[in-house]
Amino acid sequence: GTIDNDIASSEYTIGFMTCLNTICDCIDKLKDTSSSHQRCSVIEVMGRYCGDLAIFSGIAEGAELTVSPDHRPSDEEIFRKLRRLKAQKKGHAVVVVSENLLDVNELGKRIQEETGFETKVEILGRLQRGGSPCAFDRVLAARFASRAIELLDEGMPSTGRVIGLKSGEVHDYEINEALALKRNSHKDLVSLIDLLQ
Repeated sequence: GTIDNDIASSEYTIGFMTCLNTICDCIDKLKDTSSSHQRCSVIEVMGRYCGDLAIFSGIAEGAELTVSPDHRPSDEEIFRKLRRLKAQKKGHAVVVVSENLLDVNELGKRIQEETGFETKVEILGRLQRGGSPCAFDRVLAARFASRAIELLDEGMPSTGRVIGLKSGEVHDYEINEALALKRNSHKDLVSLIDLLQ
Protein backbone atom coordinates (compact mmCIF):
# COMPACT_ATOMS: atom_id res chain seq x y z
CA GLY A 1 0.00 0.00 0.00
CA THR A 2 1.06 3.57 -0.71
CA ILE A 3 -1.01 6.73 -0.84
CA ASP A 4 1.15 8.02 -3.70
CA ASN A 5 -0.11 5.45 -6.25
CA ASP A 6 3.45 5.11 -7.48
CA ILE A 7 3.67 1.32 -7.90
CA ALA A 8 3.60 0.42 -11.60
CA SER A 9 2.17 -3.06 -11.06
CA SER A 10 -1.16 -1.70 -9.83
CA GLU A 11 -3.46 0.91 -11.31
CA TYR A 12 -4.53 1.83 -7.78
CA THR A 13 -2.71 1.19 -4.54
CA ILE A 14 -4.24 0.64 -1.12
CA GLY A 15 -4.50 4.08 0.49
CA PHE A 16 -4.58 6.19 -2.66
CA MET A 17 -8.36 6.69 -2.80
CA THR A 18 -8.58 7.39 0.94
CA CYS A 19 -5.88 10.04 0.60
CA LEU A 20 -7.60 11.49 -2.47
CA ASN A 21 -10.88 11.77 -0.57
CA THR A 22 -9.07 13.53 2.30
CA ILE A 23 -7.47 15.99 -0.10
CA CYS A 24 -10.84 16.73 -1.74
CA ASP A 25 -12.41 17.30 1.68
CA CYS A 26 -9.63 19.75 2.60
CA ILE A 27 -9.86 21.61 -0.70
CA ASP A 28 -13.66 21.87 -0.34
CA LYS A 29 -13.14 23.61 2.99
CA LEU A 30 -10.37 25.84 1.67
CA LYS A 31 -12.50 26.85 -1.33
CA ASP A 32 -15.18 28.20 1.02
CA THR A 33 -12.66 30.51 2.68
CA SER A 34 -10.86 31.32 -0.55
CA SER A 35 -14.12 32.32 -2.24
CA SER A 36 -15.36 34.48 0.62
CA HIS A 37 -12.03 36.36 0.73
CA GLN A 38 -11.42 36.39 -3.05
CA ARG A 39 -8.09 34.64 -2.74
CA CYS A 40 -5.87 32.32 -4.68
CA SER A 41 -5.12 29.15 -2.72
CA VAL A 42 -1.93 27.26 -3.60
CA ILE A 43 -2.35 23.77 -2.16
CA GLU A 44 0.55 21.32 -1.99
CA VAL A 45 -0.43 17.65 -1.96
CA MET A 46 1.69 14.57 -1.35
CA GLY A 47 2.82 12.10 -3.98
CA ARG A 48 6.60 11.98 -3.63
CA TYR A 49 7.63 11.89 -7.30
CA CYS A 50 4.24 10.71 -8.62
CA GLY A 51 1.65 13.32 -9.56
CA ASP A 52 -1.48 11.17 -9.35
CA LEU A 53 -2.83 12.83 -6.19
CA ALA A 54 -2.44 16.27 -7.75
CA ILE A 55 -3.94 15.20 -11.09
CA PHE A 56 -6.93 13.38 -9.61
CA SER A 57 -7.68 16.03 -6.96
CA GLY A 58 -7.19 18.88 -9.44
CA ILE A 59 -9.81 17.37 -11.74
CA ALA A 60 -12.18 16.33 -8.94
CA GLU A 61 -12.06 19.79 -7.35
CA GLY A 62 -12.22 21.82 -10.55
CA ALA A 63 -8.89 23.49 -9.77
CA GLU A 64 -8.00 26.42 -11.97
CA LEU A 65 -4.46 25.04 -12.30
CA THR A 66 -2.75 21.72 -11.59
CA VAL A 67 1.02 21.36 -11.41
CA SER A 68 2.45 17.83 -11.36
CA PRO A 69 5.39 15.90 -12.84
CA ASP A 70 3.11 14.87 -15.73
CA HIS A 71 1.55 18.32 -16.17
CA ARG A 72 4.00 21.16 -15.60
CA PRO A 73 2.91 24.58 -16.86
CA SER A 74 5.62 27.25 -16.79
CA ASP A 75 5.53 29.98 -14.16
CA GLU A 76 4.51 32.46 -16.87
CA GLU A 77 1.62 30.21 -17.95
CA ILE A 78 0.47 30.08 -14.33
CA PHE A 79 0.65 33.86 -13.94
CA ARG A 80 -1.05 34.49 -17.29
CA LYS A 81 -4.00 32.23 -16.42
CA LEU A 82 -4.41 33.79 -12.97
CA ARG A 83 -4.15 37.34 -14.36
CA ARG A 84 -6.93 36.48 -16.80
CA LEU A 85 -9.11 35.09 -13.99
CA LYS A 86 -8.46 38.18 -11.88
CA ALA A 87 -9.39 40.44 -14.81
CA GLN A 88 -12.62 38.46 -15.26
CA LYS A 89 -13.43 39.19 -11.60
CA LYS A 90 -13.22 35.51 -10.70
CA GLY A 91 -13.87 35.31 -6.96
CA HIS A 92 -11.14 32.81 -6.18
CA ALA A 93 -8.64 30.40 -7.70
CA VAL A 94 -7.26 27.02 -6.62
CA VAL A 95 -3.81 25.85 -7.70
CA VAL A 96 -2.99 22.23 -6.79
CA VAL A 97 0.74 21.43 -6.72
CA SER A 98 2.41 18.06 -6.35
CA GLU A 99 5.14 18.01 -3.69
CA ASN A 100 8.86 18.00 -4.60
CA LEU A 101 8.37 20.09 -7.75
CA LEU A 102 8.90 23.61 -6.48
CA ASP A 103 8.85 25.82 -3.42
CA VAL A 104 5.12 26.51 -2.99
CA ASN A 105 5.74 29.36 -0.54
CA GLU A 106 7.86 31.12 -3.15
CA LEU A 107 5.26 30.37 -5.83
CA GLY A 108 2.56 31.89 -3.62
CA LYS A 109 4.58 35.10 -3.17
CA ARG A 110 5.21 35.36 -6.89
CA ILE A 111 1.56 34.74 -7.77
CA GLN A 112 0.54 37.59 -5.47
CA GLU A 113 3.17 39.92 -6.96
CA GLU A 114 2.51 38.97 -10.59
CA THR A 115 -1.29 38.72 -10.57
CA GLY A 116 -2.66 40.88 -7.75
CA PHE A 117 -4.50 37.87 -6.27
CA GLU A 118 -4.15 37.73 -2.49
CA THR A 119 -2.54 34.31 -2.18
CA LYS A 120 -2.40 31.81 0.66
CA VAL A 121 -0.33 28.64 0.63
CA GLU A 122 -1.57 25.45 2.26
CA ILE A 123 0.69 22.42 2.66
CA LEU A 124 -1.63 19.57 3.55
CA GLY A 125 1.29 17.44 4.74
CA ARG A 126 0.61 14.52 7.06
CA LEU A 127 -3.09 15.35 7.28
CA GLN A 128 -3.39 13.36 4.04
CA ARG A 129 -2.01 10.19 5.61
CA GLY A 130 -4.50 9.64 8.40
CA GLY A 131 -8.12 8.70 8.86
CA SER A 132 -10.30 5.70 8.26
CA PRO A 133 -9.92 3.98 4.89
CA CYS A 134 -12.60 4.68 2.31
CA ALA A 135 -14.81 1.88 0.99
CA PHE A 136 -12.80 1.53 -2.24
CA ASP A 137 -9.55 0.92 -0.33
CA ARG A 138 -11.22 -1.55 2.04
CA VAL A 139 -12.58 -3.58 -0.85
CA LEU A 140 -9.25 -3.36 -2.74
CA ALA A 141 -7.33 -4.60 0.32
CA ALA A 142 -9.77 -7.52 0.71
CA ARG A 143 -9.36 -8.43 -2.96
CA PHE A 144 -5.56 -8.33 -2.70
CA ALA A 145 -5.62 -10.39 0.52
CA SER A 146 -7.89 -12.98 -1.08
CA ARG A 147 -5.48 -13.35 -4.02
CA ALA A 148 -2.52 -13.68 -1.62
CA ILE A 149 -4.30 -16.54 0.19
CA GLU A 150 -5.07 -18.23 -3.15
CA LEU A 151 -1.38 -18.02 -4.11
CA LEU A 152 -0.33 -19.61 -0.81
CA ASP A 153 -2.92 -22.36 -1.32
CA GLU A 154 -1.48 -22.95 -4.81
CA GLY A 155 1.96 -23.49 -3.25
CA MET A 156 3.52 -20.17 -4.22
CA PRO A 157 6.28 -18.95 -1.88
CA SER A 158 5.16 -16.39 0.69
CA THR A 159 7.69 -13.85 -0.59
CA GLY A 160 8.71 -12.56 -4.00
CA ARG A 161 5.20 -11.93 -5.37
CA VAL A 162 3.41 -8.62 -5.88
CA ILE A 163 -0.35 -8.25 -6.18
CA GLY A 164 -1.92 -5.42 -8.13
CA LEU A 165 -4.92 -4.21 -10.09
CA LYS A 166 -4.84 -4.16 -13.89
CA SER A 167 -7.90 -3.23 -15.99
CA GLY A 168 -10.03 -3.73 -12.89
CA GLU A 169 -8.80 -7.29 -12.33
CA VAL A 170 -6.48 -8.53 -9.58
CA HIS A 171 -3.18 -9.88 -10.94
CA ASP A 172 0.03 -11.11 -9.37
CA TYR A 173 3.58 -10.69 -10.59
CA GLU A 174 7.01 -11.99 -9.74
CA ILE A 175 8.65 -9.12 -7.86
CA ASN A 176 11.39 -8.40 -10.44
CA GLU A 177 8.77 -8.36 -13.20
CA ALA A 178 6.71 -5.91 -11.16
CA LEU A 179 9.73 -3.67 -10.54
CA ALA A 180 10.50 -3.57 -14.28
CA LEU A 181 7.02 -2.29 -15.20
CA LYS A 182 6.59 1.35 -16.25
CA ARG A 183 4.10 3.48 -14.35
CA ASN A 184 0.96 4.68 -16.12
CA SER A 185 1.28 8.44 -16.69
CA HIS A 186 -2.51 8.91 -17.08
CA LYS A 187 -2.18 10.74 -20.40
CA ASP A 188 -5.97 10.76 -20.72
CA LEU A 189 -6.30 12.65 -17.42
CA VAL A 190 -3.49 15.07 -18.32
CA SER A 191 -5.38 15.82 -21.56
CA LEU A 192 -8.54 16.31 -19.49
CA ILE A 193 -6.72 18.85 -17.30
CA ASP A 194 -5.74 20.80 -20.42
CA LEU A 195 -9.35 20.72 -21.60
CA LEU A 196 -10.85 21.77 -18.25
CA GLN A 197 -8.27 24.31 -17.13
